[in-house]
Amino acid sequence: TFDTDGVNSLPLGDAGACGRSVIVQNDGKILIAGHSHHLGSANDLTLLRYLSDGTLDPTFSGDGIAHIVGVEDEIGLDLEIQSDGKIVVGGYSGSLGYSHFMIARFNSDGTLDNSFGGDGIVTTAIGTNDIARSLIIQTDGKYVLAGSTDTLADSDFALVRYNTDGSLDNTFGINGIVQTDLGSAEDVGKAIVLQSDGKFAVAGVKSNGTYIDFAVVRYNSDGTLDNSFDSDGIVLTPTTSDWSDNLTASIQPDGKILVGGNSGGWMYFGDFIIMRYNTNGSLDNTFDSDGIVTTDFGGNEVIYTLLIQPDNKIVAVGSTYLFTSVDFAVARYHTNGSLDNTFSADGKLATDISTANEVPTGAVFQADSKLVVSGYMQGGSNQDFVVARYGSFILNLNEEPRIEMVSSPNPTTGLFNLQLAENMVNISIVVTDGSGKIVLEKNDLCGDSFILDLSNEPSGIYFLEIRNEDLHQSVKIVKE
Repeated sequence: TFDTDGVNSLPLGDAGACGRSVIVQNDGKILIAGHSHHLGSANDLTLLRYLSDGTLDPTFSGDGIAHIVGVEDEIGLDLEIQSDGKIVVGGYSGSLGYSHFMIARFNSDGTLDNSFGGDGIVTTAIGTNDIARSLIIQTDGKYVLAGSTDTLADSDFALVRYNTDGSLDNTFGINGIVQTDLGSAEDVGKAIVLQSDGKFAVAGVKSNGTYIDFAVVRYNSDGTLDNSFDSDGIVLTPTTSDWSDNLTASIQPDGKILVGGNSGGWMYFGDFIIMRYNTNGSLDNTFDSDGIVTTDFGGNEVIYTLLIQPDNKIVAVGSTYLFTSVDFAVARYHTNGSLDNTFSADGKLATDISTANEVPTGAVFQADSKLVVSGYMQGGSNQDFVVARYGSFILNLNEEPRIEMVSSPNPTTGLFNLQLAENMVNISIVVTDGSGKIVLEKNDLCGDSFILDLSNEPSGIYFLEIRNEDLHQSVKIVKE
């Protein structure tokens, strides 16, 4: 039902195009941010919007495609959407070896929002070569970009926080900028995740000379290092990888942090690798006994996106390469790190779309649990945008309910009541939107009736989970 065969490839420019991040709007339309290149010019930040059937949305910038065209490269690497429908893209602007953080805000029709930084685009210089790879929007509407900056000696983690008008937030770090040096080698921030308490963690890599360490750094909301996370805010986990150009992170509803990438690197074949950390920074030994899971598809594999289903199963989306071509690769895990054999018989699925190389650089769940994957398809010298959709990953959240849960009214306009069939103790209630983002969380509750409020959230489909040490159930909520 998605472009007739589940895949839509789109050539843009004359020298290559790439989708880097994808998000699904509450109305089901699909947004992809990336870049497209034109011979004789620079890379343009490119934003595409598709209808739910996989065709481009003509109400978006006239043809479904919006560009930022400059004399230097403008690269979009991450994407978020505000509750008012405005679209925020993070990345970098500049030329090879000399670039700066960039954040752009678009109106819902694809035009640049001139109330943001004067023309819709803000760039921030930190060092000589600054690259923002990941973006979050805080609950107060402020934006945080995370990535790296080159210094005269090496590269460091770098973060910048902006106010809602695009100005630097001077309550964060020094004039809105935080720079973290993990040592005397290359430190590169890759992905940022926001906790429910306002703290955020940045996952990346640190070179130790021969191999790399996976690095997780947690910050307080003001940008200072959080000393409750491994005593100094920094956790380094050694690997046998020589480098991991692609690294991703996700945060579970219980606050545990997942980091995924490649266990090998450039020099030799590696596998999917996922590490899970407790909230204090230690590796979680309930996750495959040592906190680390690797998965081999038979080739060279790398994870680009980690997603968490409403039932807490973990989905890794990436690529696999076995001598002939690069294909999409998806794996699903139980919460203990074991492969879920109810998914594709062995927990692993490789998808060969064409004879070209297909690289899935972004992925997101729709509200109906169908998986949307964005990236690029490369055959010879041609490189095109690609977006694909898989069927629903969750056919029934509650095959055998342990306790009756009634949400009323459902659909709701905001306030609604969750009624349980019996009194319960020490329960948590978590509500997530269609992308898996937590919009409401309550912990340590007791009773059988709870009034919840989604008044400040946009219309759409949400998943309400209730759990304690003996129970985990979900119910779908429709917000009108």
